[in-house]
Amino acid sequence: MCLAKLYAPGAQKPAMENVTQITIENGKISVETLFGETQVFEDKIHLINFAESRVQLVKAAV
Repeated sequence: MCLAKLYAPGAQKPAMENVTQITIENGKISVETLFGETQVFEDKIHLINFAESRVQLVKAAV
């Protein structure tokens, strides 16, 4: 099973690992892991790379 790693804007290390679900609602990104951990980000998705299991966020424009 390949689960995604989520990188916050400018981060070299993942903000979250083992990501199983991403939901976008009301301009916010809710991310849930295999272990039930949930975080909400006010950024935007810049890149989803399935080969590397990587989701890269960028700062949302103000």
